[in-house]
Amino acid sequence: MLVKKFYSKLINNLNSKLFFYTHNGVNKTYIDLKELILKFFNFRKIFPKDKQNKIILLSEKSFENYSFIISILISNNIWIQVNKNTPLERIKELEKKISPDVVIIDKINSYKNIALKNFFLKKKIKVYTFNDILSVKAEVTNLDLIRNENDCAMSFFTSGSTDSPKSVFITNKNYISSLFGQLKKLYPENERYIFGDFHDNSFIIILNILLPCIYTQSTISPAITLKENFFFLDHIKKNKISVLITVPSNINKIKSYNKNKEIKSLKKVIMCGETFYSDILLYINKIFPNSEVYNSYGSTELSPWVFSYKFSKKHLSLIEKKGIVPIGNEYFNVKYSINKKKELNIDGPMVAHGYSQNKLNKNIFIKRGNNWTYNTSDIAELENDLVFIKGRSDSVVKINGYRIEMLEIETQLKPNLKIKNCFVFIEQIDVYEKIIVAAIEMNLNNKKKDYLSKYFRNYLSKKLPYYMLPKRFIFYTRFPFNKNGKIDKAKIKRIN
Repeated sequence: MLVKKFYSKLINNLNSKLFFYTHNGVNKTYIDLKELILKFFNFRKIFPKDKQNKIILLSEKSFENYSFIISILISNNIWIQVNKNTPLERIKELEKKISPDVVIIDKINSYKNIALKNFFLKKKIKVYTFNDILSVKAEVTNLDLIRNENDCAMSFFTSGSTDSPKSVFITNKNYISSLFGQLKKLYPENERYIFGDFHDNSFIIILNILLPCIYTQSTISPAITLKENFFFLDHIKKNKISVLITVPSNINKIKSYNKNKEIKSLKKVIMCGETFYSDILLYINKIFPNSEVYNSYGSTELSPWVFSYKFSKKHLSLIEKKGIVPIGNEYFNVKYSINKKKELNIDGPMVAHGYSQNKLNKNIFIKRGNNWTYNTSDIAELENDLVFIKGRSDSVVKINGYRIEMLEIETQLKPNLKIKNCFVFIEQIDVYEKIIVAAIEMNLNNKKKDYLSKYFRNYLSKKLPYYMLPKRFIFYTRFPFNKNGKIDKAKIKRIN
């Protein structure tokens, strides 16, 4: 019933109201969105009708891109999230895990896109461009299809400890359960939303912004890029934005150039994707004095949000003492527990049913009746009935909203014959700036270190997305070892 309720209202809300606008004057309505959805529906007639098609969409951020993602979901196909900037070799690896039926590329205008098209065609995978879809007539068709709650709706990749990322399949029930949890706490109707610059066409933009906004008939202003931060506050004020959704590091960047400007029109600020430190909270309270402030928590495996904390002054002393904002309390349809290792476990209908690589599910996904329990590996602490996240029990870190497994970078480096051993770690530049550092043990052969840094960075750029590339490389003829004969990682971090 929940799935039918969601899609029925979503489709009914495709009316003439302003939906999508930008700081440079590009305005779109719900009618424009519906037109592209109808074009997609009529174009999809060339897809097999007797099954759900797994569709990879490779595109820059755009109204068309967002429209086609929503179209894939409404048409009961499966959206496969792959960042367009992903290296060619990595996309080839992802194809093996997913076996897509269709690939849609915004345009074939580069060597990489031509190479991608040829690769998929050789695999007998259908490849289309945006123009192929846009050239179709927007004929009236039935959008209210029968959808099973347990049908897969989308698949995402998250960094893994092996040489390639883990794939997660999300069902209709998963993401719509999460969405209704969010609607209850976060999304009033008929508001004006802006989302600060998220890193790519991520599930956060679709599941936590676009779909809730359409459901509540709200207006959306897409991300202003970080290169345009000086427009950000003026844009909010000029267009009477009422809700801001972004990551804390973006607020930190605004802080660097804006000292005292207040914007009183903003009603709500929603933080997500990173640790939310208390100094940013205090700054938000200063520049947005009339705004409620929320900290939302989740992950890919949780479809994605399951917790939200609404700031209250009564918690200020506790927050300042801990230095971080809590994730607060769970949504109405979520249960949580903290295990003996102090890891946060989540149970509920929004928990994905595991990774496609079954061997990775042990001790992470546990079946309990009709639902699953997910061990987040986040170290949690409960105080004053509020949950605080204190760190990780594994080697996963978050940088600029990306979740990165250090072991995946090491696994890509180690096959290189020039390397004896390697160790990848995070260097904290300041509270919100972290960089990836790769320590490499090798026979230097009097080669210059700057040449080696360029060599290994270029080597990794063909295998890993840009956000996983080390910013700094350090070289040892021999690594320091501790008394147990293991690499002294603490010493390497300390002296570098």
